[in-house]
Amino acid sequence: MTHPYYAICRILCVFLSVVSASPTNATQAQTTAQGQTTAQAQTTVQVIVHPSNPASAVTTAELEAMFLKRLDHWSHGAGVIPVDLPEQSPVRDAFSRRVHQKPTTAVEAFWQRQLFSGRGVPPVRRPTEMDVIDFVAATPGAVGYVSSDIDLPPSVKPVLIELADDAATQIYGSFEVDQLPELVSQPAVRYPPVLRQRGVEGRVLVEFVVMSDGRVDPSSVEVVEATNDQFRNPAERAVREMAFRPGRVQGESVAVRVQQSVAFTLEGRKPGGDFPR
Repeated sequence: MTHPYYAICRILCVFLSVVSASPTNATQAQTTAQGQTTAQAQTTVQVIVHPSNPASAVTTAELEAMFLKRLDHWSHGAGVIPVDLPEQSPVRDAFSRRVHQKPTTAVEAFWQRQLFSGRGVPPVRRPTEMDVIDFVAATPGAVGYVSSDIDLPPSVKPVLIELADDAATQIYGSFEVDQLPELVSQPAVRYPPVLRQRGVEGRVLVEFVVMSDGRVDPSSVEVVEATNDQFRNPAERAVREMAFRPGRVQGESVAVRVQQSVAFTLEGRKPGGDFPR
């Protein structure tokens, strides 16, 4: 039979061991978290394209639209092909925080929703930064990113990352301005061939921002509702190619969030509907 004295001593020893270990574990956890935060803060990225791409700079708004597949053509006409790093990559997280203003986990959640709804698939992924470089070097319309610490080969070209023109500008609602944006140029709607053959007509309601220079912010284009999902991409593309006289407040050009109803009819009319609202 164990003497009560020894039993009490054992209990005290266990208690002291737990108490003495806890601060150490907490300190280690804190140190690990601090190390991860420091690593994120120190990671910077450079954007790369194929050498044949004439672009010398790209805005964060354009990059976001490209990597969310809302902007599918470069200004010179070539198709945009974004390439990502894996979700766990600290370089990708640095890119996500700079371009999307969100961590990679939030961007992944967006793509999960897109996949589940059948509205889109995420960009191509490559396991390493060297694989990204090889992909961009072999693909004229590609755009990717790698750590700024990497010395780039001549097979790819770095481009400057610029802040969007209206990044620090207030965006007004359509009921807050003295003068609404005025549409001055619009493209013909690209009718989906399958729906045309079937005689399917419809409409897409699109929301977007007309910037203070009259351009549509490509990263702001978002479908509110559509009568058929196959009309979504053509409607978004049509809106991005529109041009406006900017909205005004007290005589000054401002950025305005508006909605456009894009009509798909068998007569092949251009985007129509009530605008803006």
